[in-house]
Amino acid sequence: MPSKTPAEAQVRAAIENVKREKTNRLITIFTYQVQLLDPDFIFRMMSYTTFLMAWLIRLVDPAKRYPDQAVTLPLPQEPPKAFVMLPEYFIEDVVEFYFYLVRRNISYVMKAIWNNPDHRSALNKEVQDHMDKFVRFANLLMNDCTYLLDESLSKLTEIHKIQIEMASEEWASRPAQEKKERMKAFQTLEHQASSYITLGKSTVGLLKDFTAQAKAPFMAPEIVDRLAAMMNYNLDALAGPKCSNLKVENMEKYRFEPKQLLRDIITIYINLSDQPEFVRAVASEGRSYRKELFERAAAIATKRNLKSSTEVEQLLLFVTKVEETKLLIDAEEDLGDVPDEFL
Repeated sequence: MPSKTPAEAQVRAAIENVKREKTNRLITIFTYQVQLLDPDFIFRMMSYTTFLMAWLIRLVDPAKRYPDQAVTLPLPQEPPKAFVMLPEYFIEDVVEFYFYLVRRNISYVMKAIWNNPDHRSALNKEVQDHMDKFVRFANLLMNDCTYLLDESLSKLTEIHKIQIEMASEEWASRPAQEKKERMKAFQTLEHQASSYITLGKSTVGLLKDFTAQAKAPFMAPEIVDRLAAMMNYNLDALAGPKCSNLKVENMEKYRFEPKQLLRDIITIYINLSDQPEFVRAVASEGRSYRKELFERAAAIATKRNLKSSTEVEQLLLFVTKVEETKLLIDAEEDLGDVPDEFL
């Protein structure tokens, strides 16, 4: 039944959004229940999906020897008829199941491409010829990077907090049930942190490699501002006044390497320092950007030998450009809109 008024249409749309959100929440709850209550089913599902993936690859392998023998690339231009005739959900199920797990493997593939000059050249050509697809890829990569880093650092902050609690004199006097619940939360955080940090490192590494060679997709209007905000936020977390919140005991247990992460983030800034869109985006970002933050990061990079003197100088020159751009932005805002009669 069509809506009679704009207000009614908005209410109906809001109701539909709530229904979709409810469905998504139920899916999440059921997923957790299966993982907790029936781990054998999860194991069988993973085994089946792994077998299905291997079978699909063998189907397109001209030698029909996979996984006993690695597939020779590139594959023939014409796919086998048996593969073409498969129902789409065969592929969709595998992609959906491995959507999250393959992130780490993608970074290994990309590193292999980057180490081969021919592959790197071909990739750069693809970026130029299919910019819209690479903008979408850059957007997905940005989303992954933002989510994984945020989760990694927030989990480490919580671990740091609980470790301080357990080391205090007051911990021994707490009720047993309370201590049990905190320990359970602590163990959950440890598991989550390790997973997020591992995936986060590989994703940042992928972002570092891409911004070194294929910069244009990241300068798209829908991406560059979010990229600048994400970079500034994480630089603040690693080199700002709250970085001590990330100092956890047994850091290697969580695979957390703050020096390497800071090194990679600085490299990304340097990679994009010659892009006017990125300079302006960093200058416009008002939540985390501070000149002093970058100077502190440069000092840490020098002290810890994370970057060469040339690279540190490049970072500081970038900050100079950002500060100059920031002055121009402030001047533009002070002038306001130009009256029509002067246009």
